[in-house]
Amino acid sequence: MKMYASCPICGYKLCKGESGSDVDILCPRCGKLVRVVITETNTNCTPANAPKKAAKELIDFSPLFATGNFLSLIRMYEKERRKILYYGILSMRC
Repeated sequence: MKMYASCPICGYKLCKGESGSDVDILCPRCGKLVRVVITETNTNCTPANAPKKAAKELIDFSPLFATGNFLSLIRMYEKERRKILYYGILSMRC
């Protein structure tokens, strides 16, 4: 017998399945990962523990601050950015 599974958070109908189904589904309405287990008598839908994303790598700027090169690096970056913007505008006009 086919049974329906709905999101326990927002109530959106996620899928239908038969006894023995065991799936993880991403709810399109609320974006939560839902674990669906269908047995002969009932349907169990629980929010699944989403895998944690790896932390972004942090850049250590302390050597730049210590040597005083940080401000010169920023000035150099600003010069290059202005050149790119200037030449980009010129190429769009041609």
